[in-house]
Order: sequence, then structure tokens, then C-alpha cells
Amino acid sequence: MALILNPEGVTVPISQRLIQLINNKVNDIAENSVSEGFTVSFKDTHYHPDHGGYHPVEIGILKGSDGKLSLHYITDFSYAGHPYPELVKEIDFEFQDHKLSGYLMGLLLNEGDSKDLFQLWEGNFLDYVEMGCFDEIEVNIVS
Repeated sequence: MALILNPEGVTVPISQRLIQLINNKVNDIAENSVSEGFTVSFKDTHYHPDHGGYHPVEIGILKGSDGKLSLHYITDFSYAGHPYPELVKEIDFEFQDHKLSGYLMGLLLNEGDSKDLFQLWEGNFLDYVEMGCFDEIEVNIVS
């Protein structure tokens, strides 16, 4: 089952590399699932507030009544706070609501700067995936 992005629903350009990555992760589960969607989680299990590492990323995917998949959100988490850091939404791309939000910010996705930020984030994330920086990748069914 191919991930089909509705051009009317996504206001930032999504690369074919990202679409292919998501397809590769959800295809086996998506074909046989009656779920409403999926989450794909990418984790560097060594990421730590004191030692750094690669931010955990979660991608939310919705399954329409026609069986087609669409991007719902992408969230990049990071540690924040002192002396007791906790994971917070560093960057949250909400495609259904056309919003970019996160720790200490909020923009609409159709603004030029947020498009540039998404493209920069996407390129870095895909490079990290290709370099094997995430040692735990999980696909979960959302019901």
C-alpha cells in the first residue's frame, strides 16, 4: 500500500525519500491492518540529556476509509529543563492543522520560514536514518 499524500492537505513539500522511508516501514503492517493509522518511532537509545545524541522522532500516519495513508504529524523530541530534564516536543509539524509548533514557538506551515525549517529538518533526519543513528525503530498500530 503506497503512502499517498494529499497535496491539498500538506502545505510543505515532502520529499520522495521521506515517503519511501515511511512506505518501507508501514507497508507490511498496513496491508493487513484495519487500524485507523500508525506511528513510526525512531530512537537513539543512547540519547541522554547530559551526553547528547539523536533526538527521538515520531511520525503519525492516518489511514483513510479508502485505505490510503496520509501524513498526520511529525514530532521531534528533545530534553529540556534543569535540573530534571524531560522529553518535550522540540518541533511538531502538524499537517492536518497546517501548524508548526514546539518548545517556545508556534507558526503556520504555509509561512516561508516554516517550509525552510521543515526542509532542513527533513534532510537532516533522513541523513541520520541512512547513517544508522537510530538503533530502535518501531511501527505501532493506532486503533
